[in-house]
Amino acid sequence: MMSRSDIDVLCLWENTVDTIDDHYVLPIPFKEKPLCLPINRAMAWQRLNHLKSRLVKNPELHTRYTEGIADLLRRGYAEEVIPSQLVRDNGKLWYLPHHPVLNVNKPDKLRIVFDCAAKFKGMSLNSAVMQGPDLTNKLLNVLIRYRQERIALNADIEQMFHQVRVKPDDCDVLRFLWWKEGDLDTTPIELRMTVHLFGGVWSSSVANFALRRCASDFASDYASHVANIVHRNFYVDDLLKSVSTVEEATSTAIKLQEMLLQGGFNLTKWISNSREVLESIPQSQWNKNIKGMDLSKDPFPVERMLGVRWS
Repeated sequence: MMSRSDIDVLCLWENTVDTIDDHYVLPIPFKEKPLCLPINRAMAWQRLNHLKSRLVKNPELHTRYTEGIADLLRRGYAEEVIPSQLVRDNGKLWYLPHHPVLNVNKPDKLRIVFDCAAKFKGMSLNSAVMQGPDLTNKLLNVLIRYRQERIALNADIEQMFHQVRVKPDDCDVLRFLWWKEGDLDTTPIELRMTVHLFGGVWSSSVANFALRRCASDFASDYASHVANIVHRNFYVDDLLKSVSTVEEATSTAIKLQEMLLQGGFNLTKWISNSREVLESIPQSQWNKNIKGMDLSKDPFPVERMLGVRWS
């Protein structure tokens, strides 16, 4: 059963959802209105100086971090705050500290994480926002359905949270400090995120809401089972679906990808235990671990990757 706050969040999103450039735009569900956050720029500045010390000691990390921020700007996930918007006195302003996270299993990948739980005067951004309902499918149910048929389909949504945009009036609670073009000898400038981000207590809920809304909005353009896959065969951003024939798998992959793109969600990193299905998908969309495999000589490489065998 949903809590009162969960129902309030759903009502907020249902009544305010919008689209821009084929992406859903949704507000951050604040607990109180009007919002009254303390100005925490000093805390963000202090954390930035700690980051600077780390970057000075590690030039490679500095280069990769600079490239990461530049990529956020290039993709439109972040933007520079223009001078006329620098000052806000309505209590709707917050600065997010940020730091790098490295994965030992993916040494070539750096994730820039915004600390929505960072506290200032007893408050954090997460503490000022409602979490929203849990719209994630139960993993066990997804896995059971995944093993029902002979042909497996796996894919994931590229940067799922970042495909859902924030209402423009909410973006100033997602400000952060950085050096223009990564030049540590300059005075930091103010940027702000324009999309929902990893680390926000509400982000999983809003991303799942937008994904399901996409399936509902475009369901009538496709066979009924295509939209149903979104509701039953995703675990957060991961697709885990099985079907009985190669023809059905090929059609499903094409139609599902086409439908989700209308909401800004790009399905990529495809895997299947059928080489015919994979060959119907552009290699640029394959999981990178199978791009170099010769499927004509090795018919079951994906089954070994997944650690399972479909009969």
